[in-house]
Amino acid sequence: HTVVRSDIVGMGCHAGLNSLLAAASWAHLNPGELAVSCGVEISSSAYLDDRPMGNIEACHIMNAVVNSLFADGCFAACLLAAEPNAAAAEVSPPLPDAYCTLHDFRSVIATDAFETMLYKFNKQQEQVFFWLSEEAPYVVGEGMLLLSADCLARGLPLEHTRHWVMHTGGQTVLDASL
Repeated sequence: HTVVRSDIVGMGCHAGLNSLLAAASWAHLNPGELAVSCGVEISSSAYLDDRPMGNIEACHIMNAVVNSLFADGCFAACLLAAEPNAAAAEVSPPLPDAYCTLHDFRSVIATDAFETMLYKFNKQQEQVFFWLSEEAPYVVGEGMLLLSADCLARGLPLEHTRHWVMHTGGQTVLDASL
């Protein structure tokens, strides 16, 4: 009776951001109460044995890229908003050594680029698989520019941003995001 659950599915890696945002919002609305954001992704369930498909070489390359970038995984993060006017020493339970402060949270969705990363269905094998366009890294880089512009428009100077958290997806994504 004291647990609030938010089931976030069908978004791949982006579900982690939505889970974290839901937990951060809950923690903000319930100061002094612990919020837990956790998730599991089982990418191997979308592995496609592509041998019966038409363009064998292209399919093998796509499977190799997708399966080298994405894997099964899980995460958990505990969030706690201090009660108003509480000093750090007064926070109960005491903050652990690995504590960090989240001052702001922003994300961007490039709606015009949905076709660059999506799940498709293979009728021959009756299976869902993940398809990744060669344009995907550049879409992520453009998203970082949009996010930077959003921060500036909200009055948050970029030099005050100490950490960017992003799904790397490989060297090309990192290069496109710099």
